[in-house]
Formats: sequence, structure tokens, C-alpha cells
Amino acid sequence: ASIAQQYSDAATAGRGGLVNWVFVSRLPNLVKDPLVAADKGEVVGPLVFGGQVFILRKRDMRELGQMDPLAATVSLARVVAPTPATASAAKREQAAELLLQQAQGLNSCPELAELGRSLAPDIPSEINDISIGSLSPQLQRVILDLDVGQTTAPLPFSDGMVIFMLCDKSMPGFQLPDIKVLEQAELEKLLSTISGRFLLRLQRQASITYKDESL
Repeated sequence: ASIAQQYSDAATAGRGGLVNWVFVSRLPNLVKDPLVAADKGEVVGPLVFGGQVFILRKRDMRELGQMDPLAATVSLARVVAPTPATASAAKREQAAELLLQQAQGLNSCPELAELGRSLAPDIPSEINDISIGSLSPQLQRVILDLDVGQTTAPLPFSDGMVIFMLCDKSMPGFQLPDIKVLEQAELEKLLSTISGRFLLRLQRQASITYKDESL
């Protein structure tokens, strides 16, 4: 943001280069394609377009106006069957089957958490208010498919075989920007492009006259 404020010629420089939400369909292909392919937080560019150089950072993306599922906040209960990291596949499978039997019939997070405290008292049996995106990629894929009250199959982790139960899930509240905000952003982009082209044209047409006072 500070770099944009110091060096950017765009109309957004005053607010640290923040463009806000834009429709992908309205972006030129030279900008749209690398932005869509980029991950959140990734820097794209430099891109040369319309006689100007752009460096962009993708903050977020919403499809059909929906929030990213990974932004959801969840609370989990877990039960861990401690298993040495050096345990053989057969030992891990045996531990998983035993854990599944012990967790069978438990229908609530308090029940599962209680079992977790009895099997592994040193490992927290409850994980509260954590975003799915901050979980390990392995766990993200599993938790995304769960409804509240459902459990996972036994999963291998460094602590041992683990069963998770989804206790709560909520999406952060959001509001799409007002249409006037979008129109203002589009106008500022247009003015920035026009002013950039005008300055470039002036630079190309500019001439410098030197006066030698010794003559």
C-alpha cells in the first residue's frame, strides 16, 4: 500500500492502491487471465497494458457473489489414539479400527471430547473458532464435506489416529459493495487510463529547448 501511495499514477494511489471489488468479465484478458489463475495473496505482474505498467495483488475472489468456503469458521471436537510415528501401517490400521469402535455411538461433541480427554489427556480435545483455511490441506478437504454433528473417518496425524466431529460452522458476514461504489471504481479506472495515455502522449510530443547564454 505504501509503495502504491508513493509511486502509483493511478487514481487509487491515495488509498494505497486499493481497487476494491471488480467484475472479472470487465477486465482485459491481459489482466484477467493471470489474476484468475493466481492464488489469494499472490502478486501478479508487472503487466504492460495501454502504455502503463501494472503490479497487482489478488486479495480475494468470489464466484457468483459467494464467500470462499475456506473462510468459514468451525469448532471441532477430536479424539486421538496416540500412535508412534514409527508405527507400521498394520499398527496404525489396528489403532484406527479400535478408535472407530470406541467412538461408535457418540452423537455429540461433548461426548467425543470426553472420550478424547480420557484417551489423550495432554492433547486438547476441542478446537474452537478456527477458519477452515488455517487447517492443514488434508483436513480442509475432509471438514468441507461435513455437516454439523458428522464425524470423519480415523485420520493419520503426527499425534496418532484422529477422529474429528464438526460441532459448529459459520460463514463471516459480508455485504457486496453498493452499485455506486462499483460505478465510482469503474470511473476511477477509466480516468486513470485516460490520464495515463494523455501523459504518455505529452511525453512523446515534448521538446526541450536549450538556451546558451554565452552567445
